[in-house]
Amino acid sequence: MTIHSIGKARESLNWSSENYKDAIREFLDTEGYSQISDSYIEGDLADMVFINPSLSVGERTLVESKATTISASDDKLGQEVVKYLLDWLKLDQNEKFKFFIFAKAISKKNEFQKIYGSKCNRKSVEVFISKFKDKIDQESKDLINNADPKEIFNFFRKIEVWEGSGEMLKLAAADKRKHSKLSLEGYAQSLITEVTRRSFPIQERTTLISNLVEFNPPSAYYGLTVKYSDSKEIYRHYDAKKRPIPPFLVGKDGAIYTFHDLISDNKFEEIAVGKPFEVALDDNKNQQFIVWLMNQHLRRLFWQKGVRRAPESSLFFFEPVRNSNGMFEKRLCKTQRGKDKEVTIPYYKKDNPEVLNFIFHHAVEASARRYWGKWFVELIPRKEYSSDGVALFDGDIKSAIDNKFRNPIFNRSSNRLSSIRFWRYYLLESQFLGLEQENWVQGFKFGKLWEMNFGWRPATLPSNQALLEEYDQEDNDE
Repeated sequence: MTIHSIGKARESLNWSSENYKDAIREFLDTEGYSQISDSYIEGDLADMVFINPSLSVGERTLVESKATTISASDDKLGQEVVKYLLDWLKLDQNEKFKFFIFAKAISKKNEFQKIYGSKCNRKSVEVFISKFKDKIDQESKDLINNADPKEIFNFFRKIEVWEGSGEMLKLAAADKRKHSKLSLEGYAQSLITEVTRRSFPIQERTTLISNLVEFNPPSAYYGLTVKYSDSKEIYRHYDAKKRPIPPFLVGKDGAIYTFHDLISDNKFEEIAVGKPFEVALDDNKNQQFIVWLMNQHLRRLFWQKGVRRAPESSLFFFEPVRNSNGMFEKRLCKTQRGKDKEVTIPYYKKDNPEVLNFIFHHAVEASARRYWGKWFVELIPRKEYSSDGVALFDGDIKSAIDNKFRNPIFNRSSNRLSSIRFWRYYLLESQFLGLEQENWVQGFKFGKLWEMNFGWRPATLPSNQALLEEYDQEDNDE
């Protein structure tokens, strides 16, 4: 409905605009709205800005407050509405705001409804726009002229107008507060009740599936003293000969260490100084060095599976593919069930399909960990973005893209588990050519995702409910 009339009492002539805004604030509170900005303080175009987390996380509602009688011929109101329209047209679809107009009274409502709200008609809106075009700068004119007429009409159609004096707004708010669960007090009480309910586990046997993959490393690793003291020199030596070598690390004693069996197959024989020796894997001795050594081998394993590592990190991601024209295309990989999974997705600009906007990458943090006396590979799925398929965005650029693509559904346990299972299969189980040449690979035995059994389970979140972290993220974005 276009106009919501709240009482007909005459408003006091000395009712100030700030008092009227206070009444609006009190009324919208009972509808579940919470104010985040005020023109009296911030000096914004909108008199007030609200959010309503019970309806949509992060969507803003802009309020224009008129403690007077307004009409369709009100030029001051018209000019202000055009400014809101201009701001609205500049925003991406998922950033567009809701727009409310509050007024003490509305004269000639039939004419007013032809422009503002769900009953507006295209012809009246077009006449309204043409009336104020001469009063805006050229840049604003161009923005309106280049906009989709349907988009402009949609803005006016979605305007909500509330009619009522300050007294009647407060009376309505007081009455609604007795019954409404949308008010901030009612909403908070509902959250407290729900949190309390969920704090008690459901007595039902269940299994917790973790993101940890159990694995058994070889019982020993091998050392060798070589004539080079720096790993880069070793790589340069063998790169020049175009001969692959096993993964290794240089220890504090200057020797190189690897899980590759150097006694039976010494790939470093030509640079060796002395004979290779075997070292029993002692979990309690030099544990940090053993973790580094394991990760060095895991990185080789993942590289052989076709994923790229971000520099100075344990983050691995898929690179995109190009077609015959050099354009980036989606990259597909097989899941354990033989289905295709999109692991990189290029996004091109809507107005110019040949210009790349960015590339989305499925990624994972993967590294060796030791917990509870056991060895694990920890898998943490990530979302990454780039402009060239190689150099990943970070900081503000990544945050800006993440904000547009944020979807709490992706963080549900079923989706996370599906992603973790894919990475476990792809990195640690799927077969790839070339790995059979590395004898150390056979010594790494990977199991299933580690599971723990419990006699209880938590309540499951509804699929349409945003996570608590979503609210926190919105606050940080502001």
